Order: sequence, then C-alpha cells, then structure tokens
Amino acid sequence: MCKQNLCIVQCQHHYRMILISTDSKSWMAPETVGFSFTDKSDIWSLGCILLDMMTCFVLSAEEITSLLQDIRQDTSCLEGVLTPMQNGDNSSSPLFPILCVMLQIQPSMRPTAKDLTDVPFIRECLSIAGVSLVNLKKSLPPKITDVLLEGGIESVLEYMRAFWDVEEVQAEAIQHLASFVRDKSALPYLLTFTESITVAMKTHVDSLKLQVDGCSLLLEILSQALEQDVVMALDENVASSLLDTVRKHSENEELLSLVCTLLMMISASEVAAENLRKVGVIPDLLSVLRNFLHNEQICFSCCGILWSLAVSEKNVDRALLKSAVPVTSAVLQEHLQNGTVTESACSALWALSLQGCLTENEYEPTTALLLDALRMNLGRPVLVKNACLALASLLRLSETAALRFIMDSKGSGINLIKDAYHLHFDDPEVVETICMLMNEMVQYDDVVLDMLCQKMEDLLSEIKCCFQSSMEIMTLVDATLLKLQKKNFL
Repeated sequence: MCKQNLCIVQCQHHYRMILISTDSKSWMAPETVGFSFTDKSDIWSLGCILLDMMTCFVLSAEEITSLLQDIRQDTSCLEGVLTPMQNGDNSSSPLFPILCVMLQIQPSMRPTAKDLTDVPFIRECLSIAGVSLVNLKKSLPPKITDVLLEGGIESVLEYMRAFWDVEEVQAEAIQHLASFVRDKSALPYLLTFTESITVAMKTHVDSLKLQVDGCSLLLEILSQALEQDVVMALDENVASSLLDTVRKHSENEELLSLVCTLLMMISASEVAAENLRKVGVIPDLLSVLRNFLHNEQICFSCCGILWSLAVSEKNVDRALLKSAVPVTSAVLQEHLQNGTVTESACSALWALSLQGCLTENEYEPTTALLLDALRMNLGRPVLVKNACLALASLLRLSETAALRFIMDSKGSGINLIKDAYHLHFDDPEVVETICMLMNEMVQYDDVVLDMLCQKMEDLLSEIKCCFQSSMEIMTLVDATLLKLQKKNFL
C-alpha cells in the first residue's frame, strides 16, 4: 500500500496503522472507515476480490480501482459493469447475483459464510476444489460406489475408512452392513461394525437420517451380540458419539427414543456405565426426560440408565444424582398405569435412595408414590420386587417414611404386603424382598404395633415353613420375628 491517506484502527486495545492510497485498490468494506469490523466485512472483501477477478479482462487497472471505490458509496454501478459481461444468449454468470448480495453497503444485508456455502453453485465450486474445511456433502460417482459395495465385510469396512468424510458413502455403507449382521460370519466383526458406525455418526452428526439408521443398526448389533453371547467391550468413544447425537438432535423424539434404548442396553455393562458417567450423560438424560415425559419408551430407557449409573459404588456423583430424584418421581407419577415404565422408575428410585440422594422432604411423598405403584401393578412380580426394595431403603433411612407406609390415606402398606405375598408366594425373589421390607419395618414401635394388630407374625411363620431351603429368607424372617416378639413382650 502507498503511504498516503492514513487510517488508525483499534484492535484488541492496540492501535494498528492501515495505510490506504486513494489511487490503489481497496477491498475494505464501507463500515471499516468507522472502525467497525465483523465477519460481514470479510464477505465484502471477498466480493471485491471476485469482482476484480471477473472484470480484469474487460476493465483496465484504473477502471477496476475506480469501480471498487465507487461501490462503497453506491452499488448500483455494478449493473453497468456486469450487464455487458452477459453471455451471448443473454444469460449471466451464476456469480452475478451472488456478487450483488455480497456487496451490499449495509452489513446486515450481506450473507454469512455459511449462507454462501449453501448456494448450489458455491458448493459445487468448493467441492471441485477439494475444500474440506467446510461442511459439504461430498459424493462419489455411483459406479464407484456400486463397485466398492459389491465386496464382502472387509471391503465395506475399508470403504468406510477410506471415505470417512463423505456422508453418502457412510450412509450407504451402514445400510449395506445391515445385510451382514445376522450372518454367523459377521460375529467376529460386530465390535468393528460398532466402532465404524459410531465414527460415521460422530463425523456426520448433522445428518438425521444417518443418525437414525446408525442407531437402528447398533441396536440390531447389540441384540445379536446378546443372542450369541458375544462380549462387546464398548469404549468411551461410543458413549461420546451417542451423547453428541442426543445433544445435536435434542428435539427429535423418534431419534431420542432409539438413542435412549441403545444407551440403556450399553449401560448394563459396568465399564460402559462408567464411560457414560465420564462423558457427562446424566444432565442430558434428565433434560430428555423433562422434555418427553409423555414418551413411554424414553422414560423406560432413561430410568434404566439412571439405575445402572446410580447402583454402582464407583465414582458416584451424588450431587448430580440428587437432581434425578424429582424427575424420576415425575416419570413414576405420569406412568403409574404402565407396568413396564413403573418397574424401571421404581428400580431407579431404589438405586437413588441407596446412594442417599433423597432429602428429608422427599421421603414421605416418594413412599406414597411407591405405594400407589404397588396398588396399581400388584400382579407384576418385577415391579413388586423393585417397589419393595425401594420402600425398604426408604424405611431404613426415615421414620417419616415408615409412618406414611402404615398411615397412607389410600390404605396401609401392611395390607399391600399381605396381598403381594399371596399373589407371589411361589416366587422366592419377590418373597425375599417382602421379607427385607418387613425387617426394616420393625425398627419403629408404631409400625410394630400395626404389624402385631394385623397378625404379621402368622405371615412370617408361614413364609418360614415354605422357604426352609432359602438361607436368605430364613435369616430375614427369624430376625423380624425376634424383633416382633421382643416388642410384644414389652
């Protein structure tokens, strides 16, 4: 630049000298004269460069310089230059309308860089130039794709690795992998399938269809692995990829339902559950639950994940898990008549209570909610077991919970225990959890009085006769009977 007219521009608290000559080319945007610089200023500068390149064969250097100065005041002069440059059939270059919007005097009227990459002509130019720094949907000629997909499993996997940044390639490869999953020959590759799919999902996280297809195939792969007893040691990258999907598509209910089901299956592994904890999945799960409280599958899956994360004694973030209590209670309240969801919510509340995540104010309402769950689903053995475990944990912690248990406005919990036993007397696991609950009940004098009034010692004696071969049940029954007898004598 020639050392004539001087501009002083303040940038990051430092003054920089920009030397501009009135008879030299200036690609700076009009607003920069007032020391205002934004990304839209760069759009103007890029437009000037393109205009210079397009007119260099019809305008002299002096004319181009004059034009660049003139458009800073009035862009209508562009028409006088661009119109004579039309093709012989009166058609204009695809760049003409693009230049007109890039060289708007008002910055707000100019497109962003992202807007420009969405213009078909610009996208095509960038693709031809091999630009990889913009989010373009690259593609391969159909014949090449067909040839690459004609091979076996190894060929498809290599194809995915070679063209990892081409969304179309990854989408077609995922669909092709789906045809192999049920073949016995694919069993040694299931983990590799999973890794390749999650890399594709993470790379092309914006593609909704690829995310849906990827999650659907991952569910199929995990189901197949379970059926065939194949161990799937999924690393932190898988958890991170799925969490990216949740965050990017946080409003898509169909996809979130798939992802949450997938996360629930994965969280059954202690190692995978730890990976989910590391990537910070809990706040996202709670957000999904709040937004889609009506969705049964999402609620079922999220409560299952919370159980897996809370039941482990390793690296438990109690402060974070405490925020899950009201959300889980809301799920239970919303789906009391859905046995499957209620089972999952009861198990989550049990794990949360074990970790000491409930506050004193939450003991009583949670007890009442669990009693409602029992009343409405007494015929479901898994639900009865989960609810009794959760209640036993609450009664172990709080006399308030114990009093609510026997004085609930809808009926005493003692009667529910009797009904549950008579329905599931032949299920040792359910009976054992009922005995665990009764063993916690006898801590409190008021509860013991109710138990004695309702002849619970007779029920305990009956259980003792029926389950003499179960050391766990016998131990619980004997301890409970002993406490009842001591209280009775007093």
